[in-house]
Amino acid sequence: MKRFIALLLILSVLAVSGCAGKKEETTVPSDISSSSSSPVSSVEVPESPDIPVSSDIPDSSDIPESSDIPESSDIPVSSETEEEKKPLEVVSLEYAVRKEFDDFYLFYAAKVHNPNDMYSVMMPVFSLTMKDKEGKVSEISSGPLCDIAAQDTQVFAGACIITAEDIEELSFSFREDMVHDYVLQNDSGVPYAEDLNVTDAEKTGDIKYEARVTNLSPVSFSSLKVMVIYRKDGKLVSVDTRSIDGLEPGDTESFYVESWFKGFEYDEAEILVRPV
Repeated sequence: MKRFIALLLILSVLAVSGCAGKKEETTVPSDISSSSSSPVSSVEVPESPDIPVSSDIPDSSDIPESSDIPESSDIPVSSETEEEKKPLEVVSLEYAVRKEFDDFYLFYAAKVHNPNDMYSVMMPVFSLTMKDKEGKVSEISSGPLCDIAAQDTQVFAGACIITAEDIEELSFSFREDMVHDYVLQNDSGVPYAEDLNVTDAEKTGDIKYEARVTNLSPVSFSSLKVMVIYRKDGKLVSVDTRSIDGLEPGDTESFYVESWFKGFEYDEAEILVRPV
């Protein structure tokens, strides 16, 4: 019996020693990948239908050719684009020569137009020149004129002494050596000729007139010039001028003009007022 028990103990020891010498095998579950020892966050990969296919990409024929692209000349230009500055135009020039007080006087009236759409012309300087029968040319009068608004027309009339009665040619122009400024009409505030409105003209003497002038512009005037152009059968025969006090916007002033020239006949008198 003791031998039997000893034999069992020996067999048990041998069985334990055999198990310790074998390599341990580990079975990996089929549903776990070999990389499961390093955890990875979940990422959603888009399915193939969400990716655009070639049929969704426009053909080259759908892309506009260069001929379909507007040229720079077709692009509208702003109305504020600077226009070319144009010189003043002398629309007409009337004159007459007559002897008064032992001197020869030249009476003239020039109508001047500003052809610019955007610009007022500031303080142009005029030159009145004559050529006599012998071909001699001389300047008989010059000086600054009032500002002329865009697309406006002003009349400049006066009288001056000349040395000869016979005039071959008379010219009213603007001095090229006296540069005048062009200023945008909206910035200049220059009034128009019609803004100085003459009313109630009445003949009160042989060559005397009374009238009223109203300032319809938003501009104040320190002084004004009255011009009376006398005509006979539609032709200029004489001119008188005088200065009067200025006017505030909306004000009206009465004035009179009496000619100190006497040696002429007339059937019409045109009365104008302009800024000095």
